[in-house]
Amino acid sequence: MRRLLTALAGALSLAALTGPATAVVGGGPADPAAWPYMAAIYQQNGKTIWQSQFCGGTVVAPRLVVTAAHCLWNKAGAPAQDQSTLRVRVGDPKLDGTVGTSAGVVAIARPPAAEPPYRPDIAVITLDQDLPVQPILVSGDSRWALRAGAPAWTAGWGLLQEEGASAETLQDVKLRTLAPGMCKTLVGATAFEVCAGEPLIGGTDSCQGDSGGPLTGWGYDKREYLVGVVSNGFGCARAFLPGLYTRTDFAPVAAWLESQGVPVVRDTGGSAGPSTKPVVRVLGGTMRVGKPFRVSYTVRAATTRTVEEIILIKDGQPLDFDTTRLSRSRAGQTYYLEMERRTPASFQGKVGACVVSVDEFGNTSVRRCTVLTVR
Repeated sequence: MRRLLTALAGALSLAALTGPATAVVGGGPADPAAWPYMAAIYQQNGKTIWQSQFCGGTVVAPRLVVTAAHCLWNKAGAPAQDQSTLRVRVGDPKLDGTVGTSAGVVAIARPPAAEPPYRPDIAVITLDQDLPVQPILVSGDSRWALRAGAPAWTAGWGLLQEEGASAETLQDVKLRTLAPGMCKTLVGATAFEVCAGEPLIGGTDSCQGDSGGPLTGWGYDKREYLVGVVSNGFGCARAFLPGLYTRTDFAPVAAWLESQGVPVVRDTGGSAGPSTKPVVRVLGGTMRVGKPFRVSYTVRAATTRTVEEIILIKDGQPLDFDTTRLSRSRAGQTYYLEMERRTPASFQGKVGACVVSVDEFGNTSVRRCTVLTVR
């Protein structure tokens, strides 16, 4: 009997000790040349640009900028900003007004509900002049760029850590995209959202003020694409709570972007990308309070140098559970684990079960997640 959470606790303690140091959270100052399409959205209200900037955006055409809908509308659906004083600025990493170009706003639009009652958190701003930057390609087919574990990047002028100070210059950070099932388990992602970060230890994320900014990835054709828009999250850079991004390649979103004049590329290289067939099948279902809690899974490609364990998550926090290994076979064959314990009433509701692989060096990675119901 062993406890993977003991090892995870050390990683979590280290993350808490070091903290999200300098960044969008966990990154650092960005190279402006790497983000020519990065836009700052602000109000021309007598304050400095840095003081009045409230969201990010991405230049996708000479006069079109993609951002998050919640930057421009409140929860009741009313405009949250005065369009007559709304401005978009590019080429100014410090937002001090000494370099760069600003443009006024002539129209803003957002899509209808794609999955009622859910509405994609994305919007398009139309400007009063062309911006002197090269727009980024917008992906309508992100099977390669958003494959589980693929690298992705985001940038912004938001908080450097949860409840911290805002960045004085553009920051960026490298993230990892997570599988749809894991996103749904950890943060309740819908079909038009992807989550990204470090699911076990946190430490990297977008934060307040970064909303509307880009999530970028590389296609099979080795070109950079806009694959998502910074949307929301639970705090910033917390363990088990990766950030959420609206996907540009969700079919209704991609079609709506095209209706707004945004060029959308649906073939990022003529490849379906790598296989997304799961290597792990998690068996669960409905659990009953007071009954033994049993979860088993099968790994179809076990190796002799990795150990797979199950962790349970509720409300973003790992649950301490003993894991009992029932059997293990040679590399390439299947093996099973099961956990048994009387289910406490406090577990009622939705519980996430994730399979975590640990290699001989202690490196961990999440393989597969599912949602269990406790009644």
